Amino acid sequence: MLVHSGGAGYLFPWAVHFTHTGIYDGNNMVYESIGSGVQVQSIEEWKGKSNYAFGRNKLKPQSEIVASLDRAKLKYGTARQTKYNLNFPDKTRDDAVYCSQLAWKVQIGVGSDIDSNSPKWFALFALKNLYVGPVATGILILTVLRPAVAPDEIYYATDVLDFYYIGANP
Repeated sequence: MLVHSGGAGYLFPWAVHFTHTGIYDGNNMVYESIGSGVQVQSIEEWKGKSNYAFGRNKLKPQSEIVASLDRAKLKYGTARQTKYNLNFPDKTRDDAVYCSQLAWKVQIGVGSDIDSNSPKWFALFALKNLYVGPVATGILILTVLRPAVAPDEIYYATDVLDFYYIGANP
C-alpha cells in the first residue's frame, strides 16, 4: 500500500508520487513503520488521504507473502517495539526500519526485490530536487541509488502488478 501525504511530500527529497508505505495485514489492518516505530493500526487511518495505491506481488502466492509478513511481525513487533530508521540510505539494518524498508523486507523474505532502482524514478527525483543545485542533487541520488528503498521505487518495481488507485493516478 502506498500513500501520498499531500503537501508533506515536498518535505521528503526522495518522494515524488508516494510518501508512505504500509502492508495490508487483513481484517482492515495495516502493518507499517511510522515515526514512533513499527505498528499495526486500522486501515481507517489511511482513509481520507488524497492519493493511495494498493499493489500485489505477481510472482509469489499470497500464502508466502502472509508467512513472510508473520515472520516480520515476530521480528519487528506490532506495537512500536522496533524504532523508526532515520538513516534512510541504510535499508539493511534490522534494529530500526522505515516504512518502505519494512515492505521491502517482507518481500525480500519471499525472494522478491521490490527496490526497483528505476531510471524513471531517478529522473523524476532529480527533476524534483533541481532547486537544491546539481551537486546536492547528485549527492541525494548517490545516497538513494542502491542502499535505500523509497515508496516510489516500490511503485516502479516489476514484481508489483495490478495497482488499484484511490484519488489521482501518479
